[in-house]
Amino acid sequence: MLEPRGPSPDSWSFPARALPRARATERLVNDLGVNLAAVALILDLIEQRRQLERRLEELERLLER
Repeated sequence: MLEPRGPSPDSWSFPARALPRARATERLVNDLGVNLAAVALILDLIEQRRQLERRLEELERLLER
């Protein structure tokens, strides 16, 4: 899900773009009781959906020309 940078937990850091994913993970686990395997699947599906929506928007723009 999140890949830390650094050799050990004491020195790990994460890119800023990982923060929304970490927050979504926390909500899914704590609020909905989703296990981590399901969280990974859910977040991947959400990202795929976003990518497909962006592609669709681009195709619609091209067709409007």
